Amino acid sequence: MEKSKNINKLIIVLSIFVILYSHNAYSQKISVYNEQEVQNGIEFFLPKLKLEIKIDLTKTTYNPEFNLNTINKHLPIPLKKQYTNFKISSIRINKIWLPDSNKHFIIETTSKQKFYFSQSMILLSINTPPSIVSSFPHNNLITKQISPTSYNQFFIKKNYKKTTDTTYKTIIKDSVAIKKPIYTKVTKTKTEEDKVKDLVHYLVKTRKRKFRLISGLDTNNYNPTTYKERLKNLDSLENKLYKIITGENTRKYSYIFNIDLNKKTDTIAYYTASEGLDTTSGTPIIIKIKGSTDTHTNNTSKSKTGIPYNITTSSHIEIWLGNQLLYTEEIIIPQPNKVNYITTSTKSMEYYPCGSIKNVTFK
Repeated sequence: MEKSKNINKLIIVLSIFVILYSHNAYSQKISVYNEQEVQNGIEFFLPKLKLEIKIDLTKTTYNPEFNLNTINKHLPIPLKKQYTNFKISSIRINKIWLPDSNKHFIIETTSKQKFYFSQSMILLSINTPPSIVSSFPHNNLITKQISPTSYNQFFIKKNYKKTTDTTYKTIIKDSVAIKKPIYTKVTKTKTEEDKVKDLVHYLVKTRKRKFRLISGLDTNNYNPTTYKERLKNLDSLENKLYKIITGENTRKYSYIFNIDLNKKTDTIAYYTASEGLDTTSGTPIIIKIKGSTDTHTNNTSKSKTGIPYNITTSSHIEIWLGNQLLYTEEIIIPQPNKVNYITTSTKSMEYYPCGSIKNVTFK
């Protein structure tokens, strides 16, 4: 009995010690210094921003499989000659966070703190797992080709037609010559004109079915889900038929350009519908940056102790094609050489990707 009481007392004493030790560990201040102050410790950086513009271009070439004169003989609206057209299909801005060599620090702490870093040693959080990890792909040039569907692929069972050939055999009956017809069923490959007629016939038939569905003339009573699915299928069929007739071939390109944040206005490329993107001629693609991105005086020259974080500013980016606004976005940019410090004892802290404070818990 006495032994059991002693064990319970020992457990209580150990529990109080653990609580006091844990409290003391979290109460210690996390010390971060400029690299000039100490030589040993964990080195890390605050982030700086690199911006990339990704422009997706769609190149569409029209090269009919059949003779243009044959097609225009059966189409209500004549096709143009073979031609190529480029179109800007999408634009986006990639934000890439890199270590800023001008914001290099060293951690020197004896407390049991947990630090989370990126692969490039950018500090993400302290004593709490980071909730945001930014990464963006950067390929210099991506191409994706969508091959056209040919007549033989689409009408694989209709590439031949069955006809009946009639020949005559002369027979003598009662000294009279009589021509007797002989019918022979044969399978022939369709001519180019037969194929064009097929395509135009199915195209017109599909458009009529689509019109009847939309106008309510279709006698079938479709529910909303079935109606949408049927309309989608007719749209897809119509597009396939039209692409076979026109010989439409689509290829997609992606271009990536770096943005110089120190330039308020910059021309990154030129665009024409016939040639796509060029570096010398066409309508200019212009980047305009509105807001504060100017360099500030260095605030890290004096010795500082504490947890550093970026001072940020808001900038407005616009992308213009000549006088046409294509894209606009508001972004947060860390101010160059501008850093503040948390000098109060901190229990935990997390950064935004830009290096400013997302949340912090003080002791």
